[in-house]
Parts: sequence; C-alpha cells; structure tokens
Amino acid sequence: MSKALKTIGIIGRVSETLCDGQTVKTRILVDELRGRYPESSIYIAHTHDFKRRPLKRLGQVLQCLRRSDAVFVLLSRNGRKVIFPLLYILNRFYRKPLFHDLIGGVLDEDLRREPGLLKQLHMFRVNWVETDGLRDRLAAMGLKNGETLPNFKRLRVVPEVECIPKTDEIWRFCTFSRVTETKGITVAIQAVTEINRQRGKTVATLDIYGPVEPPYDAVFPQLLADAGEAVRYMGVADYRESTRILKSYDMLLFPTWHDGEGFPGTLVDAFSAGLPVIATDWHCNGEIIAHGKTGYLYPVNQPHLLKTLMEQAMADPTGVHRMALECLREVRRYDAQIAMDLVCRRLEEAVNGQE
Repeated sequence: MSKALKTIGIIGRVSETLCDGQTVKTRILVDELRGRYPESSIYIAHTHDFKRRPLKRLGQVLQCLRRSDAVFVLLSRNGRKVIFPLLYILNRFYRKPLFHDLIGGVLDEDLRREPGLLKQLHMFRVNWVETDGLRDRLAAMGLKNGETLPNFKRLRVVPEVECIPKTDEIWRFCTFSRVTETKGITVAIQAVTEINRQRGKTVATLDIYGPVEPPYDAVFPQLLADAGEAVRYMGVADYRESTRILKSYDMLLFPTWHDGEGFPGTLVDAFSAGLPVIATDWHCNGEIIAHGKTGYLYPVNQPHLLKTLMEQAMADPTGVHRMALECLREVRRYDAQIAMDLVCRRLEEAVNGQE
C-alpha cells in the first residue's frame, strides 16, 4: 500500500483464555492482519470483561481511535448497544476509517427494534456480514454499506484421499461448540442414548467438546452420568487443532437454537475435516449446510427429528461418505486467503483515500 499503516485498531473480545465463537473470530482477524502487515502495530481495545472494568475499557476504545490509522470493530449485540453510540460521537472528531465485522446473525432483528441503529451502521466504511441472506435483508431495511464476508479460518483441510468410507458399525458423533442448553447438547445426548437403548447395544457414541457454561454446568455432570459410557465430555479443544480432532468422527451434531447464532465457526471446522453436519434449520444454518449434500437440516421445533436423521445416516454410510467429500469441496468457499484479500483491499482503499 502506498501510505504507511502504522497502527491498526481492534475493538472486540480478544482473550487467550476464552474460546467462544466471538473470541475465536476476533483472534483470527488479529492474526491475519499481523501476517499481512508485519510492520504495523496492532492496538486492541478489549471488551471481554466490560461489565467489571467499564472505565478502563472505555478508555481503551478512546485510545484505539486516537492511536490507530484504521479500526476494526467486532462486537456482540450487548457490546454494540454500548460502544456503537460512543464511536458515533467520538469519530466525528477523529474521523478514522471504521470497519464493522459483524458478530452473530441477528443484526436485522436489532435494526427492526432500533431504527436509530441505521445511522450508526452508516458510520462504518463497510459492514461485513456472514451470509448473503442477511446482507440482502439489511439492504431492504436501508443499509447501504453491507457486504458479505463469510466466517473463515486458516485450517488444514483434510485431503480427499484421507476421507475413506466407513467400515465399522459404531457411529461416532460429536459436538464442537459451547456446551449450553441452547446449543442443543441435551437433545444430542438424548438422541444417542435413545438410539442405543432401542438397539439394545452401543451403536452410536457422542463426544462433546467445548467450554461448559453456567447455568448448564449445574446439570451437565448428571446428564453425562445418566448417559453412560457412550457419551463423553472431551474438554475444550484449541480451534487450531479442530481438523485433526474432528476427522476421526463420522458426523457433527449441531442442534442449536441459540438466539445470537450467526455463521457458526464449527461448520467451517466440520467441513475442513470432511464431516457432514446434522443441524437445526436455524438462522443462517440453511445458507451454509445443503440438505442431503453436506449434511441434514430439520425444523428447530421438531427436536425428535435429530434422532431420525442420525438413524437415516447410520443406514446409509455410502451417502455419508459422499457428503463428506462434498464438505471438503464446499469449504474452499471459506478460504482465509480469499476473505483477507477483500478485507485488505477495503482497508487500503480507505487509508489511501480512494473512497
């Protein structure tokens, strides 16, 4: 780029001790920007403990605007409510290029409830959202600067030659998300337990990965104990190791009804590992998972269909292998190189005054 980019600002949830989707997405962007601009400094205004340290965090936001040549903003719904109005006022003075990389998939719902949010969204050079459907819904509501930037990760994609047809009779299912009620963990446990009960033996297992969050941590140990050896909690996995971990499974279960669900990073993890997904047709899932091609979808208000689709998959290992290969082809759409080319082009245009 022609103009030196001394400091890039990040306002978002960045923590080495957290592994939720919001934090992982923000850390990935930080790592990618460091790789693209090794001579530039990264200034991070942390937001992960905002309620405990509001004055300190607000001070970091102010410093981020003052010190940075351009600022990326990645906030959840609650963060947007507090920090967007502040940025709207402060950046009238600092006039820095701001870029909004959306967390979650419910911005259209927020805009419907709070029409005044539209003027705040227009303070950004671009609002990157994770699916074309959300981009189009926001455009219909008056947003003029929305673009699609799919969720992405720099992962090792399993080669197709390593994706071999299933030969053993035990089906290995897993979940790879936060461990909460709304992520459908109880539904997944019940489905596996019922399949084994009806067969009179263990034909399906479930391994659960992810941080166990309150208040679910109060009931989760008993659910595991009641389920027996077929269901195991495997702890928190490093997202950079997701492909290595997931490639040993047959399918990923994602029976979520989490309110803030956007483009779940777990789907990129699964596709990179050649792992078809059985998921609720909830929020953006239907734009990412092609039913019968890269997995199965079912209505969120019919949780019993998770078990039905698991049994359907178990009866058709050839079909599951075909879907696994399709996942490996589909994941090319979420290549980090392609996504960062778009991000950096927008950044450099703004810094060089080409917009």
